[in-house]
Amino acid sequence: MRERSTTKMFRMCDYIKEKNTEAFLKEDNKNLYASEFSNISIETCAYGNVEMLHHIFSLIRMSDYGKDWCYLGKCLYYADKFYNEKMIDTVINYIEERDLQDDVMFYCEKVYEWQKHEKETDASKILLKYFDCTHLLENDWLNGEVREILEKQKLHKDLEQKLAPK
Repeated sequence: MRERSTTKMFRMCDYIKEKNTEAFLKEDNKNLYASEFSNISIETCAYGNVEMLHHIFSLIRMSDYGKDWCYLGKCLYYADKFYNEKMIDTVINYIEERDLQDDVMFYCEKVYEWQKHEKETDASKILLKYFDCTHLLENDWLNGEVREILEKQKLHKDLEQKLAPK
């Protein structure tokens, strides 16, 4: 009898929760499903399993599962939500090393705008917390509360430059 994908997903999430990277890697035969990445990214960042983040990120980059920047956006959101500093640093390093700030922001703000997922706007706000994205104000796809936050940041940045001691 074939195992259901949800059963496997929960077992894989348990491995992540227990930080049992060896069991996860032994069972993982690149058979993760795209729908599971959301749950696995939550678990990975909530429990701070950096090894698992590296493994899943490498799977995504080698496969057709999806864009790596989508996964990183979700991971940063959950790492911040669960106050996991080590994971936040790891995800920020990935984003910076690959210069993906704009792609992650676009994913958070534009793609999910069509589906009206509130948490994706929250993910955009998390990005603004860690990156200067004020240059994105030129893009017409950026709107709503995130645009307002960026406009305030740009104004603040401009004021700081004008008031800086010479």
